[in-house]
Amino acid sequence: MIGASTGVRRPSFRAERAMMKTVDRRHVLKLSAGAAAAGLISPFAAATDAFAQASQLVVSDFGGDWATWNKANIDAKFTEITKVPVLHDTGSDNAARIAKAKLGIPRSEYDLICLADSFFARAQSEGILEAINYKSPKLTNLKDVDPRFITPNYTSFLFNGLGMGYNPKMVKSPPTSWADMWNKDYRGKIVLPAVVHSFGLHVILLSALAAGKDYKDTQAGLDNLKRLADLDPIWTVDSQANARSLFQEEAAIGWLGRAEWVQVQNWGGATKFVLPSEGGFFTSWGFGPIQNTKNMALIEDYVNVTLDPQLQAANAKKLGFHPTNTKWKDYIDAESAAKISWTPEEQKRFVAIDYAWLNSKRAELTEAWNRTVGR
Repeated sequence: MIGASTGVRRPSFRAERAMMKTVDRRHVLKLSAGAAAAGLISPFAAATDAFAQASQLVVSDFGGDWATWNKANIDAKFTEITKVPVLHDTGSDNAARIAKAKLGIPRSEYDLICLADSFFARAQSEGILEAINYKSPKLTNLKDVDPRFITPNYTSFLFNGLGMGYNPKMVKSPPTSWADMWNKDYRGKIVLPAVVHSFGLHVILLSALAAGKDYKDTQAGLDNLKRLADLDPIWTVDSQANARSLFQEEAAIGWLGRAEWVQVQNWGGATKFVLPSEGGFFTSWGFGPIQNTKNMALIEDYVNVTLDPQLQAANAKKLGFHPTNTKWKDYIDAESAAKISWTPEEQKRFVAIDYAWLNSKRAELTEAWNRTVGR
């Protein structure tokens, strides 16, 4: 999702998955290396024991700027309150993170996982999530959260509207439609999320919309995707790469969230953002507890921190994401709030995705995407 990498053509997804473990996790593994080497315990058991004895919260999260901000703000406040440190295991491949979390359930390796709502549908279908006790007195910020973002297994702490970005220096006529990307003048200069990206399958959906069809007409979407793939797009594995590709003028046009557009503005970039006439997309992110966690009370503390309106406002100003706590504007200047806010009229232009349906088609569409795009 959000990361610090730049746009990459035809990325090696196997290499991306292989790099998922963080320095923090390797450090913990080293703590138990001596005992494991002595043959007293297995290396895996040693690592698990180290996690348990350290009394910490283990979180599966995205990497890059996203994780950096979470550590410096959410984790810092959580640890200040609870005196418990947070360990992040990071990666941009959602499916791989869900699989790792599922494998870790018997040993209670993970406590929380951060996902977009589209992949929470998958996590729920695989039964890896624990329910949140919304009656807990620890959830003091919950009362001010927009109820649209409260679900049994997670409460989103921010959301984003997804549409098109373009560089006015490289685009003759400002785009108004998804279909405007299907232009041979943009060959090699269209930036799009790859299939392992949180919004990879959305490219099939927007391709159907660009063809004048319903987003669920996946055959129309795949047919149109083939024509788009023939223009040799820049495929990315995280949203920061999309933003940087447009900012650095590697891409002329492509997929972009408005939060990423705000970040580009903060960098001094010229990129513009538009909600296509066919409709944009809407997504949110949250932290959900993993089955068999032994730290549910701490999880409630952590979730409550993510819902803090002051922290959400700070995130909005830095990274551009729209808060879910309705009190956020009390902690931000009017100019920044106006740049980040979505009006009710704009929100009506979002295409509501049936994520249960999309998740049921994920394996089929991923295979079709790979055949069509050749990745």
